[in-house]
Amino acid sequence: SRPPLLPRTQGRGRRGPGARAAMARLVASVRHLLGALAPPRTSWRSTEECTATPGQIAFWQACLGGPPSLEGAAAAGSTLWALPASLALALTKAPPAPPGGAGSGAGSEAGLRVAILGTGERNEYAAGLHRHLGVGCLGELLAAVAGEEGPAVTFDVVGPEVPAAWSGRSDRLGRHSVRHVRGLLHELPEDVEHHLCIALHAGFVVPRYRAEWRPTLRLLATRGARVVVTAYDVVEDAANREALEAAALEVGAAPALILQTGPSDCGALQGRAGLGKLHYAMTCSELPGVGPTRQATAFMSRQDAQRKVVDCIRGLAWAAAARHGAV
Repeated sequence: SRPPLLPRTQGRGRRGPGARAAMARLVASVRHLLGALAPPRTSWRSTEECTATPGQIAFWQACLGGPPSLEGAAAAGSTLWALPASLALALTKAPPAPPGGAGSGAGSEAGLRVAILGTGERNEYAAGLHRHLGVGCLGELLAAVAGEEGPAVTFDVVGPEVPAAWSGRSDRLGRHSVRHVRGLLHELPEDVEHHLCIALHAGFVVPRYRAEWRPTLRLLATRGARVVVTAYDVVEDAANREALEAAALEVGAAPALILQTGPSDCGALQGRAGLGKLHYAMTCSELPGVGPTRQATAFMSRQDAQRKVVDCIRGLAWAAAARHGAV
C-alpha cells in the first residue's frame, strides 16, 4: 500500500520561522520523490473502503424513507441526492460571515462567499441529473441548497472542467448569486478570499489532477481558508487530508487543523466496483494561513447539521416530485 505522504502534524511543538522554512523545503522534496517513485494507483476503491455506515443508513431513511435495506428506495435515491446533501452539509461547516459583505468590496450585502471546486460537465453540470433533482441548472441547485434562512451566499464555481458555455456567466437567484469560471482558482486575476471552499471529489493526490491542485492548495494554505473536500472512500479521504496538511507545511504556515474527517452521513449507500460511492467521505480542515493565525471557529453540531440537511433534502425531493407530477 502507498505510504502516507507525511507524518501527522498533531502534537508537534512550536518551531521558529527558520525551522519551518527548512521543514517546508524537506516536505516539498519528499512529496516530489514519492510522486516519482510510487506507481499510479489505478483504483482507490474496494468494498471495505466504502462500507455503508449506520449513520448513513439512518440519514437516508430519514430523508427518503423506506426499509433499512441497502437495496431499497432510500439506497437508490441516495446516489441521486448525495450531491445536494453533501453541499448542504458542507455549508453547515462555514464560519460566520464577518460584518461588511460576502467577501468582496465595502458595502456589499452581508453574507458568505463560497468557492465550489472540482465540478465537471459530466457530473455536477449534467442536465439529466438536474431534471431528476427538479432544478434547471447547477446554479438553481446551489441556491436551493443555500435556502431562504441564514446568510445570502455568493457562489464562485471554479474549475478547468466548467463547461465553456457557462464560463463567465453570473446569475442572481433570489437571495443568492452564482458565478461560473472555467479555470484554476490560483490563476484567477482577482484576489478574492472565500469564507469556505468546497472541493467535490477533488482527488488532491490522484496523478491526473495532482499538478493542478498543488498550487491551489498552496494558495489556500498561504491565505488561510476553511476547506471541505469529499471523497469516494476512506483511502482517498485520508490522502486528501494529508495533502491539506502538506500544503500548510510547504508554505511555512501553522499546521492544518482537521476539524472532521471520515465517512459522511450524506455519502451514497450504493456505488460501483472500481469507483466507490459518491461523496462517501468528507474532511473539513482549517488552514490557518501565513501571518496572523486564523482562529478556528466552531460550526454546527452533527445532530443539528443532520436535522438541517434532512429538512433540505426532504423539501427538495418533495418539490422535484411535484415538478414531475408525482404528487
